[in-house]
Amino acid sequence: MRKETIRILIIEDEPIAQKVLQGMLEKKACAVDIASNSKEALAIAEYSYHLIFIDCGLPKIDGIDMDGYELTRQIRQREKDKGIPPRPIVMLTAFSKDEDTVMKCKSAGIDAYYTKPLNPLDLEVILQKYIKYLLNSTKSNF
Repeated sequence: MRKETIRILIIEDEPIAQKVLQGMLEKKACAVDIASNSKEALAIAEYSYHLIFIDCGLPKIDGIDMDGYELTRQIRQREKDKGIPPRPIVMLTAFSKDEDTVMKCKSAGIDAYYTKPLNPLDLEVILQKYIKYLLNSTKSNF
């Protein structure tokens, strides 16, 4: 039986944060792609990613002013329109957790919320939680 490679998309505008998370994920044998803004993310988010990390505060680029919450809504709508099962989306932010933010995450369709920098233990929890998702999902068509 062949083990499926875990494919992850990181949507993050800060190069150092990109590299740190990418390195942590690659140590776990994950295949990682990076988008630096919402425009890049929307262009590739429909590919076969098993898990998506989104930075809360993304920059405005080419007239697109879309934070991580709105980007998540867009991704969720595209999944729905194309009949793609929703992929886990983890929000990363430099801000502390409060009840308003948690509610915003839930209403946008975000599955989990972590503050940056993401520590290795939190990453392990995220991957363990969604490994079950990967094993139980049908052959992906996204």
